[in-house]
Amino acid sequence: MKENTNKRIGHLRVLICFTIMEAALIMESLLLGWNKSAVMLLLFGLVISWTLHFSGRLEPDLCLWLYFILTMLAFFYYGTHETSIYDLAPTIIAFILLMSGTNNRLLPRLCTVTYFFTMIYALLFIAQDIELNSLNVTRTGLHFGLVCIADWLVKSQQQERARLQEAMDDKVAELEENNRKMENFLVNVSHELRTPINAIMGFASVILDKEKNAEKRQDVLSIQKAGHRLFDQIEDILDYTEIDMGSMKINHDDYMISSVVNDVVIGEQTREHEHSPEIIFDVDPAIPARLVGDARKIKKIIRHLIDNAVKFTAHGAVLVEISGRKKDYGINLSIKVTDTGVGIKEENIKKLSGKFYQQNGGRNRSAGGLGLGLSIVYGIVSAMGGFLRIESREGEGTCVSVSIPQRVSDESRSISVEKPDDLCIACYLKPEKYFSTKVFRFYDNMIFHMAQGLNITMHRAGSEAELERVLSKYRVTHLFIAKEEYTDRPSYYEGLCDEADVIVVTDDVDAFEKSSRVIP
Repeated sequence: MKENTNKRIGHLRVLICFTIMEAALIMESLLLGWNKSAVMLLLFGLVISWTLHFSGRLEPDLCLWLYFILTMLAFFYYGTHETSIYDLAPTIIAFILLMSGTNNRLLPRLCTVTYFFTMIYALLFIAQDIELNSLNVTRTGLHFGLVCIADWLVKSQQQERARLQEAMDDKVAELEENNRKMENFLVNVSHELRTPINAIMGFASVILDKEKNAEKRQDVLSIQKAGHRLFDQIEDILDYTEIDMGSMKINHDDYMISSVVNDVVIGEQTREHEHSPEIIFDVDPAIPARLVGDARKIKKIIRHLIDNAVKFTAHGAVLVEISGRKKDYGINLSIKVTDTGVGIKEENIKKLSGKFYQQNGGRNRSAGGLGLGLSIVYGIVSAMGGFLRIESREGEGTCVSVSIPQRVSDESRSISVEKPDDLCIACYLKPEKYFSTKVFRFYDNMIFHMAQGLNITMHRAGSEAELERVLSKYRVTHLFIAKEEYTDRPSYYEGLCDEADVIVVTDDVDAFEKSSRVIP
């Protein structure tokens, strides 16, 4: 692509110079009373040249040859007048230099040949009246010499350029071969490592099933989690190698987006992070129940985006929004991950798709990983025919949006409830407990979108007084609260279980007594 662009620029440069020469020649012809029919031919050649340039109907190399032939004809016409004989040398030297920029090694030579032919023709048939004295002889010889020197210099530069290009091509081929060998090595190493890692994680699972000692179980669990982390990194190396080699294959199988999200949620619950911001999933219930695509790679996209957001979000939350927009071919599956982290400098956003890029690289970096996450996401999204967009402000967080075309095999909704008119939901969250109002909005919007998507009546409360007013005014069937709200008044919420189902949103299910009637 770059080579074609440079070629077009070089050809356009020739056409512009040809146009300038033609305009000057036409003007001189009119002022000096030269052959007017030649002027019409010059104008015709100029119009044809620009028409072919803008239409693009002729191959670029053929267009270049046309420009060159017309230019040399105009040069010969110019040289057939006695007043122009000693202007030919500087003119042709300019054209020799111009043609040397087209990467066509023959054109500068032909410029030199055209000059000698024109000069000899002019001296034999046009310039009989020129006095044959020492000045004119030395002048003519000097002009011949200057043209020869220009021709030799251009030829030497072209040969040197060709030699350097050949050396560069050999170097590029060598680097590509080394890169291919390294990629094959990484693939082989990754495959070899997966077998013992799988064995370690399998043995760890067996030990966990048998071991009763809590301390030993924790140690084995740490081994298992470390194995999972190493296994994920090996998978990342394999994915990245496939992307870099252009060998990534995309499957087209039926899958349920609800199952994909469920697998990601379970995976995040078992994954260890250095710090654990809240991860909120906002899934549009209207997404079709069954899509056609590569579920495994969709999971990888979501996982990498979440992991990348978590790494740079010490406090606050990460919001994962999944929705779909109907298209003729199915839907555009939208995955949007927003965090409240440190954000990204504007100049670094373009670097995120590069190999092994990490925002805080170095030995003392705070974020782990191989630096392949977003590179893999870029590669997978591109292979699936989608696009990725990053928006960020330093200190205010980052939003990464992915859109992927997917076919639909089942138009029914992915999430639905029976008799939504019989349900009335209340939700109580205290805004002041959150790290920022942005986090509270994440939760608030997630609840609102879910209720709206399911067509369920919902009432929100931001304080205990508001909650009591909602409960007294409406026949609430389900009450959603968080663990902090429950801890403030556990007996009150246990008592509400007689009138409604009380669901406590928490990841610490073991903290509740078996006798508790709330649903954690």
